[in-house]
Amino acid sequence: MFGKIFGRIQVAYTDATASVRHAARAAAAEKVNHPSDTVMGEALNQWNRTVREPTRRKPNSAAVIDGYIRETGLGWSSADTKKHDAAYVKNGQFHWCGAFAAHCWAKAGLKASIRKKFMPSCYRLIKGHPFSGKRWQRQVTYNKISQTWADVLQPGDIVIVGEKGGPVWGRHITLCLEVHKDHIVTIEGNARGEGPDGSWYEGVVRQKRPFEFSGKTYGVMHAIRPQREDLDK
Repeated sequence: MFGKIFGRIQVAYTDATASVRHAARAAAAEKVNHPSDTVMGEALNQWNRTVREPTRRKPNSAAVIDGYIRETGLGWSSADTKKHDAAYVKNGQFHWCGAFAAHCWAKAGLKASIRKKFMPSCYRLIKGHPFSGKRWQRQVTYNKISQTWADVLQPGDIVIVGEKGGPVWGRHITLCLEVHKDHIVTIEGNARGEGPDGSWYEGVVRQKRPFEFSGKTYGVMHAIRPQREDLDK
């Protein structure tokens, strides 16, 4: 009898151990395959390409930026809101910070319809699509009494920054790379910041965005975190 009981206990222990191991493997796989790893891997890949804005004398990375807008990011037909089927050839022709973030999230499978409708601007991300009124409700929030942005932000989050007194929906779209006590480090497009060689230029750059800010400094205002159901299967 004791042998039967011991046998049942041993089988139960073996099953429990197997379940724990399976859960651990699943958790490890989830961590390895987390969308943010893919998103920020692509963001760093683009940063390392030294993507620069075109100038009057050099096209620089105009074709790459055009791709963010019209192909791999937003999927818009034109890189000029005043012209049809226009390519990106001039600095300032299109505010492409959201297009860059869309390109990076596309690598993780973010649906094309979401990228096209909501990621072209801060307004669309926060207030919704200007024509249909539909909203993509994926905002990251925190308890302002007991928490700060540092408690809730994660790498891969779509972070909107802006200045005090500016539009409530923000000015500029970035991707969170690192979270620190009083700021985040970002990879962002359509901005001036640090390149992989340490030089500063306009294009895809690395920046620091503070949680507390004043004047014309752009600080963290909103954050968006896509969910699994937002990704193509």
